Amino acid sequence: MMPFRVVDDAHADSTLWYVASQPAIDALSSLPDAQVRAAFDVRSPAEAKRSDELQAQLLQIFCESGHPELRPVLFGRWGHTALEFASGVPPQAKAWMPRLFPETSHRC
Repeated sequence: MMPFRVVDDAHADSTLWYVASQPAIDALSSLPDAQVRAAFDVRSPAEAKRSDELQAQLLQIFCESGHPELRPVLFGRWGHTALEFASGVPPQAKAWMPRLFPETSHRC
């Protein structure tokens, strides 16, 4: 999340935030003064549903393999890219990631 300002805080009456990833959007929008102004998902409803299913399976792998601390990494700034390079990611989780992110899982 990053705030975008056109004036300094002393002269601003509000702040516009750009927030990416559904968990971060949900967390920020639950704040009392927050309002979601726009949202967009490039995936079709079927793609979003399949992605949610695979994501749930990957998160379960993190828990079952004793690495629940990796769950927030998936929704962090670099998401699956951070997981590709993170130490301690269980091999079974790395094996699942191409299913969740097929468009970025090819190797040169």
